Amino acid sequence: MLVSNNLETGNAAYVRQMEPAASRKDSSKEQKTQETEQAAELTLSSRIKQIAEENVLSAGSSILDVSKAEDMIRQANLNILNEADDAVKVQSGQTSAAVMELLK
Repeated sequence: MLVSNNLETGNAAYVRQMEPAASRKDSSKEQKTQETEQAAELTLSSRIKQIAEENVLSAGSSILDVSKAEDMIRQANLNILNEADDAVKVQSGQTSAAVMELLK
C-alpha cells in the first residue's frame, strides 16, 4: 500500500510538473497558428495589391488603345475628305475655291 501511495503521489507530482509544459506547448502552437494566419493574410494582401496594380495597368493600357484608335479614325476621316476633294477637283478641273463655291 505504501508503494502504491508513493506511486500515486509521484504520478500526481509528475502530472502537475508536466502541466506547465503542456500549457506552453499549447501556447506555442497557438502562437505558431497566429503567425501562420498573419503570414497568410500578408500573402493574400500582397496578392490582392498585385492584382489591383495589374488591373490599373491594364485599364491604362486600354484607355491608351482607345485614344490611339480615336486618333486613327480622325486621321482616316481627314484622308477620305482630302481624297474626295482631290477627286472632285480632278473631275471638274477647277481649284479648291471654285469647288467650295459649287458646294455652297
